[in-house]
Amino acid sequence: MLISLLVSLALCAQSHDADRTEIIGGVTQVAAPGTPGLMAVYGENAFVVFSAGKLGKEVPVAAAARYGKGRVFGIAHSGYFSFADRSTATGEFMMNAREWLGDNDSLEVKEFNTLGIRSKQQADELRQWVYDGGALLLAECPWGWEQVTSKDMREELPSNWVMAPMGLCFASGYAATNTGGNYAMAKSLPHAANAGEAARRLMNARGKELSAAGMFALNSAVAAVPRDDEILRPLLAEYFKSQKGRAPLKRKPIKSADVSARLWVSLYSAFWKELPAEEVTAALGVDEFPGVVAATAPRVNATVKNDGTLPGWNSTGYYINAGEVLTLTLVEGDAAHWRVRVGCHKDTLWHLDSWKRWPEITIEKGIAFDENGEMKVATPWGGSIYLIPTGEAKKIALQLSGVVAQPYFVASDEKSDSAWRKSNKSAAPWAELVGRNVIISIPTASLKKIKDPRSVTDYWDALLASHCDLAGIPMLRRPERFVGDQQISAGYMHSGYPVMTWMDVVTPSNGRLAPILDLQLLRKQGNWGYFHELGHNRQRGWWTFGGTGEVTNNLFSLHGGEVMAGIEPWENKWLQGQKKGAAKYLKDGADWSKWKKSPGIALVSFAMIQREFGWQPFQTFFSDYEKVAARKRPKNDQQEIDGWVLRLSLILQLDMRDYFQQWGWPLSDAVLVNDELDALKTWSADFSWAK
Repeated sequence: MLISLLVSLALCAQSHDADRTEIIGGVTQVAAPGTPGLMAVYGENAFVVFSAGKLGKEVPVAAAARYGKGRVFGIAHSGYFSFADRSTATGEFMMNAREWLGDNDSLEVKEFNTLGIRSKQQADELRQWVYDGGALLLAECPWGWEQVTSKDMREELPSNWVMAPMGLCFASGYAATNTGGNYAMAKSLPHAANAGEAARRLMNARGKELSAAGMFALNSAVAAVPRDDEILRPLLAEYFKSQKGRAPLKRKPIKSADVSARLWVSLYSAFWKELPAEEVTAALGVDEFPGVVAATAPRVNATVKNDGTLPGWNSTGYYINAGEVLTLTLVEGDAAHWRVRVGCHKDTLWHLDSWKRWPEITIEKGIAFDENGEMKVATPWGGSIYLIPTGEAKKIALQLSGVVAQPYFVASDEKSDSAWRKSNKSAAPWAELVGRNVIISIPTASLKKIKDPRSVTDYWDALLASHCDLAGIPMLRRPERFVGDQQISAGYMHSGYPVMTWMDVVTPSNGRLAPILDLQLLRKQGNWGYFHELGHNRQRGWWTFGGTGEVTNNLFSLHGGEVMAGIEPWENKWLQGQKKGAAKYLKDGADWSKWKKSPGIALVSFAMIQREFGWQPFQTFFSDYEKVAARKRPKNDQQEIDGWVLRLSLILQLDMRDYFQQWGWPLSDAVLVNDELDALKTWSADFSWAK
């Protein structure tokens, strides 16, 4: 039986290789129109056409399948529709795909994306049409659809309604390209990225022969295939039941080489979401992170109200324990356009080689009530509870049942000080300090010595106000957030919503408060890292050109250091460490390619302007750009470079061309030959520090 199966699979693989060769033809690389997404491939008659990613972490970008008498080809970006001739290599590839679908005109070919598929019935009819001999090309940017709709791709993406029963579907995530912005066919390993092949090897050998690449393909597919899948999921469910598994922990991480353990974690992370809330139990290791509520702590019912005017995560001040049921009941208002979130630790870790906590521990859902007028939510990790208004959300009052009040300070509530003193005794493992502009999620244990939380929120509120002032924008309607985590998705900290940090940022040590709460230290030294990440959130694409992604945000680091800690920007400790390299760069002839690779050198070139003229030119530069219509803003690096030179020159009423050229900036002819700038006096900058 096993020999027969292996022979059958080998024959399928040979057929797939021939089909893939026909589609690729002589094309050696395919361009990326924007940022393509990903696919999952798992059916016996489905195959990967090309993949992206590092060796051992290949993910399909284009895939195809034979289905009944017909054929389907999918590619993860709708921009590929526009390649309709053979004038480019990518056009050649897409025309090859169309010809393979058409099979010398014996099959009728239709081209669709989500916009052309309106219902599940239409999707079923389209799939049956393929089975009876039709051919279908589907091009979709799945991550874009996901961001715009905030819907569950597995269950609600119309293209997947059509394809999933064929053994392939669109998946979450982004496909990285090589340095030339292309996908090289020679580096695309179709069998390594095929989750179906990996699953069948897994069942045949019980995981002994499953490679890291096969595991990675399975992990990606587990999160992509719909819950009613009858191809891949039954195999994986059988495997899951046969394994014991263990939790990823800080003291004992699960690394990429531990194939079976990682697969078990992936399957657990998918299957728990399908359980009724009453059947969800606490995950292994949850007592280590994010923590648990003592069994003896009282669970309460509480009514929370919200007018829907504040975007983002609206804190409620309540926590649901791991494996316990949160029940939401409508008290008044309309729940339409409202979502509920459990947990602030939003980062997912699937792509990392080592997991020090479960890779995905939060959940967010649209609020929808059952026939009893209730909504029940439970997760294996629990977490702080948030309400999120979307679209036309209106005022709402909800009862939260089964929850624990967490330590919770709200700066805008004058009565919050007394409530804070009482809430400090809460058994909830996580607390929140809710400022007007910044919100901090922090372990309850880190707050024992904080008697005046308002002074903490005032500090961070003032820092963000200073950032917005420099950026030339009004104060943000949605407050920024800081969240400490046992492991984050990238770097020591990263920007976004929330700004994510490791636990040392929110944990006391050596007798000092947690760094993010230590006002004595913050007022003396500021904090480059925190200011840096919030600065990322203020960056604009039209003045952040290639090579300055880690530079223009640091203008906000310098500014924050001055405003919040009295540190002269030119004397800032971080900048001081960069001046020697900047001096050598200038002496060696100012190689522009090195400037773009050296954030410290690049920042010195901006800091010289600040030293001479203060912050006002930057404030004017940023605020003026905010008023420019989107269609008139720079669209490429050269336009952004020219924008800095031209606009700063006019703001300062000094010709800055010579200054930027000394730093190696390449200026366009439109700036080099410019009557307005020719009429200005040339700025003679003081480079004596570099001698």
